[in-house]
Amino acid sequence: MRQRREKPIDPIQADRAFLEGLYRRWRDLLYAHARSLGAGEAEAEDVLQESFLHLWEKVETLRGLPERRLFNYVYTTVHNAALSHLARRGRLPGLSLDDPALAVADRKPGPEEALLSLERERDFRAAMDRLEEGPRQLLILRYVLEAGDEEIAESLGVQKDSVRMLLTRARRKLREELKKLEEGGERK
Repeated sequence: MRQRREKPIDPIQADRAFLEGLYRRWRDLLYAHARSLGAGEAEAEDVLQESFLHLWEKVETLRGLPERRLFNYVYTTVHNAALSHLARRGRLPGLSLDDPALAVADRKPGPEEALLSLERERDFRAAMDRLEEGPRQLLILRYVLEAGDEEIAESLGVQKDSVRMLLTRARRKLREELKKLEEGGERK
């Protein structure tokens, strides 16, 4: 009986398959994030393509990362690509000329309100930065990317049934960090 010789694996095809797998698995979440930053439908697609071209250059690094760090790396790449894309077009995320708040001058907050709002935002960002990577990603997936339990479970490699419990813990940790900041804790 003749033994069949295995074809050597083409490294380029293996890298391509690896990145295509990441793209298929996380495409909807990454696309939603690019859109949430202000990219239009076509722009969000461009951002994903640009991001995965960049990731192609880092495929060896990506292969060695644990699942959560891998997601963070890909997510951050898309986030930065979206911001760069929007900046090249002279648009800041979350700012639209169609925004009713910009059209009505008397709706703008006074200096005290604006300062208070900036302080709250700074505290929130500082509290998010203090969270461990897992709870922070969980909150981003749920509240920024508006991912459902199933998407979150798949992205983070956890059981779908545990997502709500993990979210409860993450929100509790965020509240604790916010409380520390309110009580005069150091800000990052």
